[in-house]
Amino acid sequence: MQLLDVRCEAQRMKKLRKVGLLILSTILLLLVVGFFALTSTPPFNKSAGTPTQINLKNLTVWHIGSSNFILDKVLERMQLLGVLQVKHSEMQELFSNDTSMSMNVNELSLVIFDGDQISERVDNPEIHRFLREASYKRAKLTAIGGLTSKFFEALDGAGVNELGRDEAGTVRNPVYFNPPLVGFKLEQASTPDGHPYFYPSIFSRSTGNVDAMVQALINWL
Repeated sequence: MQLLDVRCEAQRMKKLRKVGLLILSTILLLLVVGFFALTSTPPFNKSAGTPTQINLKNLTVWHIGSSNFILDKVLERMQLLGVLQVKHSEMQELFSNDTSMSMNVNELSLVIFDGDQISERVDNPEIHRFLREASYKRAKLTAIGGLTSKFFEALDGAGVNELGRDEAGTVRNPVYFNPPLVGFKLEQASTPDGHPYFYPSIFSRSTGNVDAMVQALINWL
């Protein structure tokens, strides 16, 4: 009789261990599924419909120099979406020591160049000076249409964003394929001990759809 009781107790403990293992494995499975569910949804993934962080009514858009079809459409679309201040400046107006001060560019400024016109002035020292001043004031700099890759060569020449080069010295341009819209800005961050520093933010869009192009630009701002 005592032997039978021992066997029954052993069987009961064995069943309890099986149930415990089953419960533990179920909990682990739920944790894994939950983790993947969280990382596949916002805020880990930023969707195209993410609300813009900048109030477009406070944004000043500076159109520098000549224009083109895509650039005109981008400006029209941005005004329809709420941009109130769109100003134009001729390219030669940049050739002044007080240009950036008179334009008062800052983190709420979007500067737009025609891609082909800026490509003709890649090595212009006055363009370089303006790009340095505007970027250090946290303005957003863009080029639309044409040879937009040259815009990054101008930034490289200005010492604002140095392009990488391979062993043969060939420049590695991140927008070598000339997408219709490219952009550059300096973002500010802090080290763990609280010291501020800046890092480049590069933007490009290959789509020919102006609505999609402008929405992506606004999200980047």
